Amino acid sequence: MTNIKAMHTLKMIFFGLVGLFLMPIDFAFGQTASIAIHYTESAKLEVNNIAIDTKTTLKKLTDLLGQPSRVEEHVNGESGCFYDELGVVIFLGSNEMASGLGVNFNWDGDKKFPETSFTGTLKLAATTIDTTATSATIAGVKYIDFVCPFPSLCASKDKKSKVNCTVAFKDDRITQVVFLLK
Repeated sequence: MTNIKAMHTLKMIFFGLVGLFLMPIDFAFGQTASIAIHYTESAKLEVNNIAIDTKTTLKKLTDLLGQPSRVEEHVNGESGCFYDELGVVIFLGSNEMASGLGVNFNWDGDKKFPETSFTGTLKLAATTIDTTATSATIAGVKYIDFVCPFPSLCASKDKKSKVNCTVAFKDDRITQVVFLLK
């Protein structure tokens, strides 16, 4: 009878240790597996078909994307919630509401962006953007007017819209896309 009790106790300890080991793994993989970002023809930003604007809370973002892999505070009171495995950073204002979203394609050393390349899909209106996009690709986007005053920068032309988009290049290779929320 004591052997049965001892075996039961050992099983409980074993399953408890396995549970403690698997919990962090479950947390790490609890983040969203894919991400689809769309900057619509009407200059609205959607992530996985959910509108993102200056009223989007940190809680809504974590419900949508999972916990960030890290958070970095900036001296101006803003912070960056990095989703390193997705190649995305969410910028939050001091009120913990979304103020922007950054997407890394070909990292150029900018520490405000993840080093990993974006793993999801990004559409500017009907144009899909990937690591091969050039300034000519952005200038050719239909339904959203972009201006490219320098070879290293393109920006959405309508400065009055609630979401502005900026695209950066290095050696005519896309590096980052930033959506600024107003």
